Amino acid sequence: MHFLGKAATFNLLYAFPLILIGEAGSAPAVVAKTFGWAFAWWGIGLYWWAGYLYVKQTVGLRRRYRHLLRAAPHRSA
Repeated sequence: MHFLGKAATFNLLYAFPLILIGEAGSAPAVVAKTFGWAFAWWGIGLYWWAGYLYVKQTVGLRRRYRHLLRAAPHRSA
């Protein structure tokens, strides 16, 4: 189990308000927008990484499940 998906959500929850604040046009808004986009790109990257790990985990579980089915004795009805 990993927490990359949750970390990605955390980043995006900070990104969107900061990007919106960044539209104000003042000097602090420029800083907020910069941090907002940094959080957004980190969140996107973490989501892709988490997706890769979920697919890898699913493939591993399917292989294990197939192996268990082959090893189990067959029942006749």
